[in-house]
Amino acid sequence: MGENIFKALDKELISRGVSWSNCISFGCDNASVMLGRLNGVAAHVQKKNPSVHIQGFPATCSTSQLRKAPQPFASISKRQSSIFPTTWKTRVSE
Repeated sequence: MGENIFKALDKELISRGVSWSNCISFGCDNASVMLGRLNGVAAHVQKKNPSVHIQGFPATCSTSQLRKAPQPFASISKRQSSIFPTTWKTRVSE
């Protein structure tokens, strides 16, 4: 599955004329399909460009989990959700 997601990402970048050599970082949730060492999307990204920084978002949690989090963490997580809204299944309400 990671390979299929990577192929879709690769196809989109190619269609927009973006080279993997221009990619400096790849951010995703911590799912194994994204960060799997052998067949995760990140592994395929690094095959294209070994210098890419891979960053899993530790703040991918549900709204109910976030309400129980310490306030500084909750504040940072809310900002991440507004910057990276597509990485969240549910947006965190302010």
